[in-house]
Parts: sequence; structure tokens; C-alpha cells
Amino acid sequence: MTELQPIFDAEADKLAKAWLRPTGAAIKRLSHDRQESYRQVREMSAEPQDVDLVKPEGRFEPTKVRLNDC
Repeated sequence: MTELQPIFDAEADKLAKAWLRPTGAAIKRLSHDRQESYRQVREMSAEPQDVDLVKPEGRFEPTKVRLNDC
């Protein structure tokens, strides 16, 4: 049974690529949260996958209060 795992992995990889490649433009039009779901699917690949960079929605900066100009 151990010899079946590489066969299943290869078939799953082919199916994912065949489905994700033509739908890439449609995925880019989705909300940030939905795009994140598809990015997570790509992360599960055994081989590294190209992913698009996404501009963050929010930005947090650490700040400090200055008293008496110290």
C-alpha cells in the first residue's frame, strides 16, 4: 500500500493545478478572506507554488506617548 501514496499525490497535484490555473483571474476578484482560502490550498502542495502578493488591508504601527518632550 505504501507505493500508492506517490500515485495519489501526483493525481491530486494534477487536479489542483488543472482547476486553479484557469480560475486564477476569478480568484483575484474575490474578497481578501476568500483569496486567503485559496492561498492556503496552494500552501498544502508538496512542491513550492507561485503565489501573488496581496496588499494588506490594515496597517498597525507601534506608537509611544511622549510626555514633556523627553
